[in-house]
Amino acid sequence: MPYFFRYDSDTYDFIEDGIESLTGIRSEDFSRRAFEGISKETVMLGDIEGMTREEAQRLARSNPKVRWKADYRVKTRGGQSRWLTNSAILTALW
Repeated sequence: MPYFFRYDSDTYDFIEDGIESLTGIRSEDFSRRAFEGISKETVMLGDIEGMTREEAQRLARSNPKVRWKADYRVKTRGGQSRWLTNSAILTALW
């Protein structure tokens, strides 16, 4: 699912409408805070395996070759438990 997240403003400029069927959160309401509210577990993978989110963010911001890969266990707004995977690259540094 394509998205564009801005670290400088901590907002999503774009996220596919299908996010609602995965999380129960409408695309126009989707935010880092909303996602953190349903996230129950995070497993960092690949270049960032074993790191905390903060460590992984620092590494990704300092090295454009680092790929962000993580699995997230979420509890949807409808009460279902789901695993979501995320693979991303930083496209610009602010």
